[in-house]
Amino acid sequence: MSRAYYGAYHEALCLAQELGYTSALDQGQGVHKQLRSFLSRQANRFQQLHPVVKHLNRLFQNRIVADYKIDDPIYLDEARRSVNRAKEVVSALQNSELRSAGD
Repeated sequence: MSRAYYGAYHEALCLAQELGYTSALDQGQGVHKQLRSFLSRQANRFQQLHPVVKHLNRLFQNRIVADYKIDDPIYLDEARRSVNRAKEVVSALQNSELRSAGD
């Protein structure tokens, strides 16, 4: 779950930086929430980001459960869905015309 999330997170971070994103630890939010918030705001401009934001939020939630909520079960189907969501995020971002929007 963590690797699925982080694969998607880092691809999203690359695109966000191309769109002008910078993170700041002193803004009262963690860097993960800052990135998701930035992408959510960008989704108002770029509709193709809506599913990316949705998947990234879900992947983050699953990562928290997997990493910190040891007593909460994680079923194989959910783990597979997480990997598939991460693949969809990475693919969508790598193939996005947004790559040139930050220029």
